[in-house]
Order: sequence, then C-alpha cells, then structure tokens
Amino acid sequence: MMPLTPGGQIDELRRLLKESEQRRQAAEQKLADRERQLGAARQSIAAQDHRIERLTAELAQLRGTKTATVIDSYALDFPNFFKSTSDRLALDGSPNR
Repeated sequence: MMPLTPGGQIDELRRLLKESEQRRQAAEQKLADRERQLGAARQSIAAQDHRIERLTAELAQLRGTKTATVIDSYALDFPNFFKSTSDRLALDGSPNR
C-alpha cells in the first residue's frame, strides 16, 4: 500500500466525514420515526384509559343500582321475615305466595 499524498488524505477524510454524516442523518430519521410511534402509542393508551374509566364508572353505577335494588327488596320484605308461613298467607289472602 502506498502512502497517501496530502490530497489523498484530505479525500479520505472527506469520504469518512460524508459516511459519518450519512449515519448521523439515518440515526436522526430513525429517532424521529420512534418519537412519532411513541406519540401515537401515548394517544392510544390515553384513549384506552379514558374508555376504562368510563366503563369502571358505569360498572360502579350498575353495582350501586343492583345493590340498592336488592336492599330495597329486603327492606320491603323485612316485616315478613319474622312471620310464619300461615301468618303471611292470612295477611295476603292467597295461598300461592
């Protein structure tokens, strides 16, 4: 291999610099793509979180309504808990209760 002349050395340094710049630009492009993907993922996660919150609130409301209905049913029937079957039939008047 022959020693490089000053002009050859400069050309070699320019080539290396150009390759380095191309790698830097490719890395910047890849980083920008990843940032866009991350932004889209954040939006998707935020939308899912919002939907989960709505469904959780709806479930809590339904559970509350169901609980209230069950409690109301027991409360309405509470006086009859301590009566015998014959007492209930006599009050109601129908044997099919």
